[in-house]
Amino acid sequence: MTAILDIRDLNLYIGPNKSKYHILKDINCVFIKGNISAVVGASGSGKSMFLRSLLNLFDTFDHCQIEGHILFHKKESVADILQLSNQDLSDYRAKQVGIVFQQSASVLNPSQKIGQQLVDCLWAEGLSKKDKRDKAKGYLESVELSDSDRYFNAYPHQLSGGEIQRVLISMALITEPELVLADEPFSNLDEATRNEIVALLLEKQNKEKFTLIISSHDLAFCRRYADDIFQMDNGHLSAYESKKDMSFSWPKRNEALTKPFIELKSVTKKYKHGGVLSFKKKTVEVLHDFSMSILKGEVLGLVGPSGSGKSTIANILCGLDVNYKGQYFFDNQNIGRYSQSQMNAFRKKCQIVFQDPLKSLAPHLTIYNQLKDVINAMQLDEGDKELYEMTETFKLSKDLLNKLPRQLSGGQRQRFMVIKALLPHPEFLICDEILSSLDGQNKDVILKVLCERNVNKDLTILYISHNMAQVDDICDRIIQINS
Repeated sequence: MTAILDIRDLNLYIGPNKSKYHILKDINCVFIKGNISAVVGASGSGKSMFLRSLLNLFDTFDHCQIEGHILFHKKESVADILQLSNQDLSDYRAKQVGIVFQQSASVLNPSQKIGQQLVDCLWAEGLSKKDKRDKAKGYLESVELSDSDRYFNAYPHQLSGGEIQRVLISMALITEPELVLADEPFSNLDEATRNEIVALLLEKQNKEKFTLIISSHDLAFCRRYADDIFQMDNGHLSAYESKKDMSFSWPKRNEALTKPFIELKSVTKKYKHGGVLSFKKKTVEVLHDFSMSILKGEVLGLVGPSGSGKSTIANILCGLDVNYKGQYFFDNQNIGRYSQSQMNAFRKKCQIVFQDPLKSLAPHLTIYNQLKDVINAMQLDEGDKELYEMTETFKLSKDLLNKLPRQLSGGQRQRFMVIKALLPHPEFLICDEILSSLDGQNKDVILKVLCERNVNKDLTILYISHNMAQVDDICDRIIQINS
């Protein structure tokens, strides 16, 4: 067996000298060429930072210090990634390694079409412009985005979370790298699409023999497909020890719920695809004559394949999208007839936790400042006290409140987004894939809090997820929506 990565005495420190954080601690390991290796661990344990270190991708980090050796074995030579010049490091990232990041908002340019961003990945390939376009469209089709012309000309905001994740996978594979790093690559995909992407990755890995290193909470996938499993615990990397993924079970309701609370009647929603200056815009109908109701105090599950309209429904229900045909009733009142003051009061009663927390957080403000804005805007008398109590309940250090969003792990950001949504004591909470970036222990923490609010404070919840087993365990009823 030949090593492709040999990591020796790796340490990572972030922060000024007086408040330096030791993120990665004395890591020594070897990744075998052609193998599938998995890195598992709790949220915030250092998994994503470890993958970044394999690219020496800390250009935007202040006061970052990385020590040790990361030896990359090429066909005829060995290069220490931490000692490469800027030009050699750029070539290494562009030609040798592909990466699928966890949060799409930090990768895709919102002002640039998907096709152009794929073409840009081929800057070092020496291909003609036409060949680059053809190759980009081919890789979109290879990840089951069959209408390649549409996706090639679409902007990121026009795609669902699952579609964006498939775009990111195609971006990672398009340069035909020797090494592919994947940070939670399946967390935003429905079960059917997830299985297709898993099969696709395995087929390509088996055919092209690239090394695949995956950071994941999906223990079933890791156990089934990985040749090696490493466990990250507080910055230390070691051999994996089996642990139960999730233990909390939502109690079943004894009494019947009868009071209608949320109603959508004959809602139709269309989007137009095409550039600002384009005269040939294509209309896509996401929802057609769609109706649904949610009872007071109910936990309603909403499931369906990626791109079927689940997030569109969530945006309509929380008042973010008002450009649709049909009627929306909240507690027997027509939202379409609300005045501005009534809409402001409604937004306190209805809160949403989005699938991608980076899209909901201002990158230049600390977590505390953003939560404090909610406390002030909603005029919450005991907001600060509740904030600190909920931070402890969600097993988050108070020190994290003074950090910027990019300084937190995906799981830590998501827990703060749940806190942000619960601070105003809403009557209706929309959860759009809120557990996909969390490990089992932190899933339990969030579910216990939501269960307590549902049972004791009659919180009505719309729970959107790809995980059918989870939805079946949590929800009173389930609605399945198709494309």
